[in-house]
Amino acid sequence: QTLADGLVETLTSKLTQIEEFQGKLMVVPASEVRDRKISSADAARRIYGANLVITGSAQRWSDRIQFTLNLVDTATVRQIASRTFDFDAGNPIAVRDGAVNGAVRLLALKLSPESSTSLAAGETFTPRAYAQYLEGIGYLARYDLSGNVDRAIASLSAATRLDSQYALAFAALGQAHWRKAKLESSAAEAQLALDSIQKAIRLDPRAVDARVKLGDFYSESGRPQEAIQEEQNVLRMAPENAEAYRALGQAYAAVHQDDQAEAAYRAA
Repeated sequence: QTLADGLVETLTSKLTQIEEFQGKLMVVPASEVRDRKISSADAARRIYGANLVITGSAQRWSDRIQFTLNLVDTATVRQIASRTFDFDAGNPIAVRDGAVNGAVRLLALKLSPESSTSLAAGETFTPRAYAQYLEGIGYLARYDLSGNVDRAIASLSAATRLDSQYALAFAALGQAHWRKAKLESSAAEAQLALDSIQKAIRLDPRAVDARVKLGDFYSESGRPQEAIQEEQNVLRMAPENAEAYRALGQAYAAVHQDDQAEAAYRAA
């Protein structure tokens, strides 16, 4: 389940990156789908106005993993496309790339050069590092379960040790430390969160996801002006990033700039 959660996080993150550069789709984050307990195409249409839903399943036989992805029209609740992929479980890089490419083909997307570059940004080509990253973001996705935040920190720390240039792992590690900092009111964990996120940005200055996380950190730690500046930087790089608009609205609200906050939330 943890690895499946991690793969879902990867897929939605990659599709969001395509959205930022091509503007042809809007992707609801997996975390929101889980939080609202959306488990049907009808619910996705009713709550988000979604016109398409990707459903799927994974099965493992010995050293093989088989994924099935289905594309569902929410208006008719009819499956309009499906793809099945078979991978070597010992090659997590192939699993990642195959699942992402499969989702892109399922949606019949033609990637722009900018989108293709974005999908590779901050990634690793070290299989063990990616396996630890996948496990870590899977634990982080279920942060409400006891012990999962610490498990996420352990896995993501291992990923950064295995690949010291792995920007996405450092960004996720920062998010995990920040989650723990809020749970425990820990200044030490907050500093670890900031250090990890800033390391991710140094490794990849165009790491949009890391910069959004940095803005969230500033906003939630009482530094709204820095949050506003950071989210504005994100929107200059990725004008379609809904998460950046959401965080920008939160930061404007914190300094009582209500008109700007409302405009940012509406844009999100």
